[in-house]
Amino acid sequence: MADQAAVDAMTAALGDFATGKITEETVKEPENAEPPTGSDAGEPAVSPDDGKDDAEGETGETGEEGEEGDGETDGEEAGAELPATEADVNPRRPDGTFKKKEEVEAEKAAIRDRDAKKAAAGEPAKEPVTPKAKDPVNDPIPAGLKAETRERMQTLVTTAKEQRAVIEQQQVLFDAIADTGANADEFGLMLGYMRAVHSDKPEDLQFAHDLLSKELRGIAIKLGKPVTGVDLLADHKDLNEAVENGTLTRDIANEVAVSRERAKQATARTQATQQTTTAQQQAQEAGRMALNDLGETLAAVDPQYEQKKALALKKLGGSLAAMPPDQWTKAFKQAYTSVQLAPPVAPATAGSKPQPLRANKQPTGQGAKQPGNALEAMNAALADKFGV
Repeated sequence: MADQAAVDAMTAALGDFATGKITEETVKEPENAEPPTGSDAGEPAVSPDDGKDDAEGETGETGEEGEEGDGETDGEEAGAELPATEADVNPRRPDGTFKKKEEVEAEKAAIRDRDAKKAAAGEPAKEPVTPKAKDPVNDPIPAGLKAETRERMQTLVTTAKEQRAVIEQQQVLFDAIADTGANADEFGLMLGYMRAVHSDKPEDLQFAHDLLSKELRGIAIKLGKPVTGVDLLADHKDLNEAVENGTLTRDIANEVAVSRERAKQATARTQATQQTTTAQQQAQEAGRMALNDLGETLAAVDPQYEQKKALALKKLGGSLAAMPPDQWTKAFKQAYTSVQLAPPVAPATAGSKPQPLRANKQPTGQGAKQPGNALEAMNAALADKFGV
């Protein structure tokens, strides 16, 4: 057999090597033999020009680095300006290529050395320059725009400046009003007083007189002493009689009147606070009841109510607490309506026959059997139509 012959020939050759009949010189390749390729020799094939290219590339890089190194040295010797901070070091060269890590670190080290020398000499380190923030209103309009575009931009800038000035004036006015400590009602009364005092109508002037007299009386009570034009005993008949009978002096009667008025005002403030608190509690209770009624109505018609309710409340977050209670139901209903869920799957009823996955009851991969008679044809049609 051919395989056996090859084995025998190899065995004989090995025996000749062992006995010295065949040596390495005997099996040398002829001089004109072609050198083995990369796959035959067990090493990757190398083109004769590859080494040359690599050498040229390395030489080119070395030369380029040497030139750059000389440039950097010359720059440092000539006092080239370094970046302000290490963060400002540019990782790219002027030609756009990336610097090596060693170059970047050397530049950062030079910056640290420069700052250290300045600190040792008492000179503060150079602070980084913060870029100026853009101001669309006050920055100059870019050059090179069309006349129509420049005119429109100038109009918009002028309008923005005018509106900004108006807003600043209004803010000054609002701050001045807030600094007075007056509430909305008191401020409205003062506006009414200023309108009335500049009117010539008797009824307006009477309104201004009554309001001013009331304010003067309040000032006298806060001061705790009479004010010109204010009779502190006017509303206290018993104190007036005691002064007329000589039982009390007018000064003592005025002190008693002031004490009574202050106690009366304190009671009025307490009652007003209690009324406000009670009104808020009643409004909150009414809002909760309205929400509960709405929830019962929605739960009766929507099987997904609980899921939608949780999502709606999550969507509202804490905004309900910031709303008046009479707006709670409207806000909740809007959030509830915006929630969209997949329709629920109807549960299978008792006794219902599960539908097959496919109407064709023939095994997959087999052709449909042709009916042999009318009855089989009818059964096949029913199976295709209804799955039975």
